[in-house]
Amino acid sequence: MLRYYHDAGKVLYFNEKELEQHIVIDVQWFIDAFKHIITDKLHYKGLPVASEDWEEFYRTRNLEDHLLTEIWRNDDNLLSEKLPTGEKRILLKTRDSDPRYLLYHKNQLLVFMQRLGLMAIGNKSHYVPCMNRKEIENAIPDLIQRATSKTSVLIYRFSFLPFFLFFRLVVSCMQLKDWKVLITDGTSCLYRNAALFSVKKYNIVLSVTEPQYSYKYFTLFQDAL
Repeated sequence: MLRYYHDAGKVLYFNEKELEQHIVIDVQWFIDAFKHIITDKLHYKGLPVASEDWEEFYRTRNLEDHLLTEIWRNDDNLLSEKLPTGEKRILLKTRDSDPRYLLYHKNQLLVFMQRLGLMAIGNKSHYVPCMNRKEIENAIPDLIQRATSKTSVLIYRFSFLPFFLFFRLVVSCMQLKDWKVLITDGTSCLYRNAALFSVKKYNIVLSVTEPQYSYKYFTLFQDAL
């Protein structure tokens, strides 16, 4: 029954480890929780976080965990303001144990978001791929430019491919054992349209582009190690 309602878009449910004991019965609530993450910092003036944390998020799309916490804490405060005064005082004292608050569900929300490919969970920060606007052709990693050996290039061509499927693929690869995001010039090789990984002794490039640019990307990546 739960899988049926999940397929119908009524709930979120996955019969998998870490998620099988949890169900999101209000999908819009879940969407709003993620929407608050990808909003502009101007909507969250006054948060007790350093401006460098916002800049790091905009530059690398890595969201510091404490910044995420403060964003959701702000939303919880707004919820409290809408409640009657007496109930508001009670809720403020029981925030960590009241299921009406986002922070109460923080760990479960993050796992659901990772399962859906919305973000990759880290220890201190989380990568949000849909926020990445950096194009790889404007910043070709040094490892590609320095490469001397050849490799195979596999191209799949689709008449239509939603970008979120590429984001989900990147997030899934970031969870694989032995897969590490490549670093060049101190910056992760993660882009709006490409992601570079190292797997044991190999470097792997995942990229998506318009069909008319496929040959350009083929010549770009054929020298990658």
